[in-house]
This record gives sequence, structure tokens and C-alpha cells, in this order.
Amino acid sequence: MIGHEVKDQDQLPGQMTIACPHCQQPVRLVTYAQAIYVACGSCHKLFRTREKTLVVQKQFQSKNEKIPLLPLRKKGRLAEVVYAIVGFVSYKEENYAYYWREYVLFNPVHGYAFLAEYDGHWNFFRFISDYSHGKTHLYSFYYNGHEFKLYNKYKTHVLYAEGEFFWDLMDESGHYTEYVAPPYMMTRLIANNEITWLLGEYLEPEMVKEAFNLTHDLPVPAGIGASEPFSSSFSFNFLKVIVLVTTLFLIFCQAIIVKSSKEVVLADTTFNLPESYVSNTLTPLAGPTITINQNWAGTSNLEFTLYAPVSNNWLSTGITLVNTRTHQEYDFEMGVEHYSGYEGGESWSEGSQQTKKLISALPNGTYQIIIQPYRENYTTVNLFSLTIVQDVPIWSNFWIVLVLVLIFPGIQWFRNYTFEKRRWMNSDYSPYTD
Repeated sequence: MIGHEVKDQDQLPGQMTIACPHCQQPVRLVTYAQAIYVACGSCHKLFRTREKTLVVQKQFQSKNEKIPLLPLRKKGRLAEVVYAIVGFVSYKEENYAYYWREYVLFNPVHGYAFLAEYDGHWNFFRFISDYSHGKTHLYSFYYNGHEFKLYNKYKTHVLYAEGEFFWDLMDESGHYTEYVAPPYMMTRLIANNEITWLLGEYLEPEMVKEAFNLTHDLPVPAGIGASEPFSSSFSFNFLKVIVLVTTLFLIFCQAIIVKSSKEVVLADTTFNLPESYVSNTLTPLAGPTITINQNWAGTSNLEFTLYAPVSNNWLSTGITLVNTRTHQEYDFEMGVEHYSGYEGGESWSEGSQQTKKLISALPNGTYQIIIQPYRENYTTVNLFSLTIVQDVPIWSNFWIVLVLVLIFPGIQWFRNYTFEKRRWMNSDYSPYTD
């Protein structure tokens, strides 16, 4: 079969069958002469190919819990390429109790690839030749616009194998280094003075099931995988763009509001209080009469500013706006207090002699203002002033909307932070120190 037939018809060459020298069971080969090692799934022996013969190299223990989740010779489509599973290896990390399964994939046009599974997490690996870095101590680097960070270093031990292999399966001297940039992982293998790079991509179990047309479910992933993305459908870069555009739009709208605000001073009046005035003598004071005529909206905001020269005392006012036509009343209170002193060698102060109050939407009309002041008994506060400004720029709505806009990104950032922190708990090179 020639190359374009494999590519266009999604067909792979037929299998060659040989008899196992030990148990005489059929051993099917897809890669033919490329197979350096062959492992029989019946008697669990590992053979090395030598001049059309198989020489025993190792006896594996029974499969037990190391049984493949994907059957050998099964064909599946990954990255638009049809692969056949030609080999299975069960690995253990040297010196640590970490176990994983790895499947050797083969396509006669595209060559070899690997499908690795650890705790239900799957990664599809392919060889790359457009990146080479000889540094042994490499903690991060960029590839295809992604920053890869050092995640793990290890050596491997083969526990069990089935199928055919194009490399020396008995050689366990290789040093592996993993770098992650979810959903991608790059693995560097240094063996026999050669450096090999593989690029992996995280796959959901359902994607593997669909790719190989499996009828059974694959194990549910446990924990967080080394290259597992926070979300396959969520993009922080897209969210950043949305937040930026929304924030700029809010700023633009607020700038229009600020520029269009007239800030008309309707009243600026000072009121004198008699020295004998005490808090239980609450004689109302007649304030100014103001007229609001906001044609397009029918309402307008008013900003009231109260000032009094209080010092270690307070003054408060009850303010009533009475509509001269409807007699509807609008009531609110304003007060100021200011205290200061000297204690422990340091001066201190709290409060203020001025305060502001905003009425956001007062209907059009003419209003008589009535002020009811009261103060601390027998204090020296004998005057206060009240300033009323119409149509001032309101910032509270801007900040409220901005906070609402940032709530979802904030929640997602926190979720992503905790997700990443949990991911790096399994690494000796975690950037999270706490």
C-alpha cells in the first residue's frame, strides 16, 4: 500500500503474524522490521528480534492490574490521523510509587505517536523536530507561543509490556523531564547522549473513547492532571478582552455623564444659631426655596453639603424638602462631628467638619427647604452652612457596575488559582510556596 492510499482511505497495512517461540500463540506485527522488541500477551515474555528470530529477554509477571484499557491492534483517529495501537507498556517511576499506562501508536505515513494515561488523565504525544535545547537545567521556555514550566524529572521502570516496540525496551537509563503549559506538555528524553522532544496534548476520556470507537467507559480522572486545562471551553484571554472592552465602554459613558453635568449651585446659605441654643430646643429654620426644571428627564440629582466649625463636639440637621404644589415631603438627616486631642506623645483626630449627601432623583418642581438643627448641649457651635448643587456627576453607579463586571472574572481567577495550586501539589517545582 502506498502513502496516499493510507492518507486518503484511512487504511493501514495488513498485519504479519508469527508464532511465539515459547507458547506458540500467534503474535501479530504491524511495524514489521521496525520492531526491535516484541512482547507476547499470552506467555508475558519479552523477545528481541534477531535475524527473523525472537530471543527471550525477560519474563513479565501476570498482567493483574496492568491490563490495557485500550486493546492492541485497535485503530483510532487522533489529530486527523488514523493510528493503530501496536504496543502497550505499564511504567513505574523509579524510586516513587507512580504508575501509568502508555500505548504505542503507529501510522505508516506519520510514524509513531504515544497515548499516555495516568489516573484517568490522557495525553497524546508526538515527536517534534522544530525545537532543540541542550540545557540540562531548564526551568521554563517558550514554544509555539506557550510558556512551558518544569513540572517533573524522573526515570522509568517497565513493569509489563505487550506488542511491538521500535526502541530498546530493556534500556532504562533514559532521563525524562516534563514541562507543562496546559493543555500541552513537552517531554524531553535524554538517552545515549541523544535528546528527544515530544509534544503532548491533554485529552478528555470521552475524546479517547470516541477516537477509538470504544463501547466501554474509561476510568474517571482522579485529581488534577499535570496538563489538564482549567476549562476546555473557557479562555482567560477572551475574558480579558471582554472585561477591557466593557471597562472602556463604562469609562466612556461616565466621561459623557461628567462632561454633560451642569453642576448648578441652587443655594449657598449660612445659618446662625443663638448661643443659648440647646439640643432640646428644636426650632425649625426656614431654608431657601429652590426650583428644579429638568426638561428631558423629569428628575434631577441634588448634592447637599453641610459645614459647621465643630471642634470636639457635633452638629446635626434634619432637612425636609416640601413640594410647594403637591406638598409631598422628602426627609433626610445630615450631621458633622470632629474630635481631636493629644495622647501618649502623639496627636490624634477623627471625624470632619463637612459632609455631603446626594439625592439621586428628585422630581421637577419648586421646593421649600426646612432645616431642623440640633447640637450637643451648651456647645459653642453657633453657625453652619448648607450648599445645594443640582446635576452633579454621579460616580456610585459607575463603581457599582464596574464591580459587577469584575465579579465573574474575579471568581474565575480564584477558581483558576486554586485549580493551579492543586495541580502543582504533585510537583517538586511548584511556584506556590504556601
